[in-house]
Amino acid sequence: MVRGRIAARVVLVLALAGTAVVGSAPAASAVTCPVVDPVTHAVTPAPVINTKWTGCVLRGADLSGAVLELAELSGTDLFGADLSGANLRSAALSRTDLRAADLTGADLTGAVGSSSRLQEADLSGATIAGAVLTGAAFKGWLGTGVVGTPAAPGPCAVTAGSLLCSLGMLRVVTSPAVPSVIAIDGSLTDMWGIEWMKKATGSHTVCFGAVEGWTAPPCQTVDVATGAVTTVTGTFVRNGFLQVTTSPAVASQISVDGIPRDNWGIYTDLPTGSHQVCFGPVPGYLPPPCQTVELVGGATTAVTGTFAPSAGAPGLTGVGLLRVTTSPATPSQITVDGNVADTWGLDWLQIEPGQHTVCFSRVLGASAGCRTVTVTAGQTTTTVGSMGTWAYFKAETNPPLPATFNLNGVDIDDWGAYTVRHTAADDTWLVCFSAVPGYVTPTPACRVPTFSNGVGSVTASYTPKP
Repeated sequence: MVRGRIAARVVLVLALAGTAVVGSAPAASAVTCPVVDPVTHAVTPAPVINTKWTGCVLRGADLSGAVLELAELSGTDLFGADLSGANLRSAALSRTDLRAADLTGADLTGAVGSSSRLQEADLSGATIAGAVLTGAAFKGWLGTGVVGTPAAPGPCAVTAGSLLCSLGMLRVVTSPAVPSVIAIDGSLTDMWGIEWMKKATGSHTVCFGAVEGWTAPPCQTVDVATGAVTTVTGTFVRNGFLQVTTSPAVASQISVDGIPRDNWGIYTDLPTGSHQVCFGPVPGYLPPPCQTVELVGGATTAVTGTFAPSAGAPGLTGVGLLRVTTSPATPSQITVDGNVADTWGLDWLQIEPGQHTVCFSRVLGASAGCRTVTVTAGQTTTTVGSMGTWAYFKAETNPPLPATFNLNGVDIDDWGAYTVRHTAADDTWLVCFSAVPGYVTPTPACRVPTFSNGVGSVTASYTPKP
């Protein structure tokens, strides 16, 4: 089955990712890459024995029945290619991308490669005798009727004619359910939770994105076992909101629990319970006394610091000013030296001179990260957190099936997804979906989402195999 290559100005990629075959390949000589017809997917010129296509991009190519014996395909991109019945005997496949490729009836006898990618490839009826597959991290259904035994199967083995691999399922929930964007092994996945996603066995780290008004749980490292479901629960704790203003509006350094947070005012969320709010000196005014307030989860507690005019009253000395903004304006909670400061930005915070670390919480899949700034006494230091823009993405199967969806090269969930991602004017997103046992994979396997009201949608329609 031919799988087409689709590119778009705005793409959400739901593809297959990972690693597979192990070995080595000889160095390639001069390489002339063939041309893939965008309509028929035919390859010109056709391959012959000892073909050298190292590093070529041949996505969706029709190579059914092709002679690729002894071919040098290291680093070649054959994502979604039709290689059914192809002769790949002793081919070099190091780092070859064969995700979602149709390898039904292909002959891979003696094929060798390291770090090749075969997730969701259909190997039904393939011959793999002597193929070096050590360390393969296959994912998804790889077919039945497989002939032969790999030389070094790693986590995969041929049992009763089926190639079986070490896979488990990872289920992630947020408690209570909140729109946290979940990261697995450092890559952003779905939002709210993960629905029994197929993962290679072994250790995986699950982290939870910030949600305004909540304290996110710490990252958790879990072991996924073969054939088992590993469940991770991220327990979020409700914060209270603290709103601090000055009357009249003056540039007072406002401290909470002894830590300078911002000047002029504060509106951010903090853990519930008792907090002490204090106001710094302002030239020509007497500051009010500190106030102790009680924050309640989900509620806003307002505090007003009333300043009395006082001629000759001194201001704060020996400090610099730290100005922080988000672009575009985003409700990212900003921390300074590991302490929560304010949300959206900092309004010329009076702070000790020297180096300070400013970080921005992730909002809707976007974050400006952290940076170190140097503050000089009597001067203003400005830093801008570029948050970019974002769009929502919805993916589903028809009928509901455990297909793996991949966004921008990262598996994000099985069954479907509803998440959000950073976007930019020059972003290229592509949507792909995996094979499902007993069903014909929709063609093309990758496609452009349909956008409406800021949401990109893709529906993958599967039909039962005859």
